[in-house]
Amino acid sequence: MTESDLINKIEDAIFIHEITANGTPGALIDVNRFACEILGYTREELMLLSVADISDPTVANNADDFAEIMTRKGSI
Repeated sequence: MTESDLINKIEDAIFIHEITANGTPGALIDVNRFACEILGYTREELMLLSVADISDPTVANNADDFAEIMTRKGSI
């Protein structure tokens, strides 16, 4: 089973993206089937969008807090 097969079996939205030099989410690298379904995009359409295009502004405003928690605890 490949990594792509594994993330597509998970019934939760998975977004894999770059992290920019200033620590903010960058371009999407991969998304799973469920992410496409809940957002109503094909994988091809979703891969053309940025994380900012699909993010709740509240989440984007708290990105530094999430990054700190992930670094400290390993998960949110």
